[in-house]
Amino acid sequence: MRRFLSLLVAVGVLTASPTRGEDSKTEIIEPEVSWEVETKGGRTFVPLESVAEIYGFDEVKTQGTETVLKSSSAVLKVKIDSKTLEINGMKYGLNLAIQKGRKGKPIISSLDVSGLLDLVFRPRDNMQPRQVQAIYFDSSREPDCEEATEYIRHYLADSGLDIVSGAQSPQPWGISLPSDLPRKQQVVGAAHTIRIFLRGGADKTLKPGETRTVYLAPAGSPAYAAEDESGQSMETIYAGNLYGAESLALGTMFQRFLLVGKGAASATLVPGWATELKKLDQPGIQIFWGAEVEPEAIAKAVAEGAKAYAAFMREESLRKSEQQAALMLPLSIAKTDIRIEASQTAEKAEEGDTKKSKEEELASLHLRLDIKKNPGVSEVIDPSQVELQVFFFDRKADDRVDLVDSPMPEVKWISILPDWTIDGPEVVELSYHVSKEDLDGGGVERSGFGYVVRLVYGEMLMDTVSEPRGLLNQLWRFTPIFP
Repeated sequence: MRRFLSLLVAVGVLTASPTRGEDSKTEIIEPEVSWEVETKGGRTFVPLESVAEIYGFDEVKTQGTETVLKSSSAVLKVKIDSKTLEINGMKYGLNLAIQKGRKGKPIISSLDVSGLLDLVFRPRDNMQPRQVQAIYFDSSREPDCEEATEYIRHYLADSGLDIVSGAQSPQPWGISLPSDLPRKQQVVGAAHTIRIFLRGGADKTLKPGETRTVYLAPAGSPAYAAEDESGQSMETIYAGNLYGAESLALGTMFQRFLLVGKGAASATLVPGWATELKKLDQPGIQIFWGAEVEPEAIAKAVAEGAKAYAAFMREESLRKSEQQAALMLPLSIAKTDIRIEASQTAEKAEEGDTKKSKEEELASLHLRLDIKKNPGVSEVIDPSQVELQVFFFDRKADDRVDLVDSPMPEVKWISILPDWTIDGPEVVELSYHVSKEDLDGGGVERSGFGYVVRLVYGEMLMDTVSEPRGLLNQLWRFTPIFP
């Protein structure tokens, strides 16, 4: 189970979700599904017939060990005991092999339904679109990778994307809290970027003409179990998991252009668990290729895939903005600002205590929000119905992400009685304080990673903001949320 801390900020009031002591735990609440499930080997599986029903396949045919699902826009092929499947001719690796169910028909793990099929067939429901501004790529020192890098620069020259490589690659977004932190420091969320690791022939198992594209395996993947001695792999969320849908979309677009351009005889997109993927705070993939695959063909597919991905994200970002505006909701979050400070507080000695006062070093995160009444809204805002749900996250030294387990933040409304009766937003500031002793407590290094804010009015969700953006779609994994 996962410990959680949900902070609810009503107007002028701050309360914490009920807990049951220091070791309080909560079940992860899975999204509701209407399909049938089977349990096998301690894992949950879904019959392919249910998959067909959920995703709109109108034809299911089984011949021997192979089952084919068809719709007007997609063809899905699976084989019993196989750890790959095909969608419209493209190969995808699975976390668990296709099994034979109770009725002798094929079943697929629920992990691969949520971590692969749902991301492919319902991308809009699983992404937080943001216009792409840059592509960062790392290449190994192998000659074919360096050659591919030069071609990528050429093919993306007119894309409008910033092209950055090597040592210029960005540090992960987050809130660093070292002991030598400056007294005041502004923290700005990173622009939406994509990351591509060119690894060439580093995978010696690839045959001539083959390529393998790797994205980070989803939370709960058995891939993590072998390296996680704590036995908590089922609950582990890494920074890179926050952009699973985006990474899968990026890999799919690259792979599609590679095959259409006949740059490779065979291409497979598979889940992996490399450290460089776990660290990411943006969508990212690794690309490996075997002999007889030309670096220029890789570069062309990378460039076309990146441009297609950026165009899709731009269109989705605009669509969601227009959709939000059309709802005419009463309130929204107009602006967020975050800063961190280091300070020292003197701990006074009690009367009669001969010990000297001790200074405690604190790191403080201040999150400032402008809550505005939307244009065209005539109704009077009832302040008692306004609620902010605020969630702060830490990044552990091994790149795991988890909810902050700490005292509640301080809350300060700039207006004494915010009621949205005058022009302009009402402003609130939340301050979260961590002592260096707590920060290093238990021998577990950690740093502030990000936050999610949900604005609720009258038990209806008005708006959400988060940094990193991917935390929004993964919040349900950490804590129950309502509405």
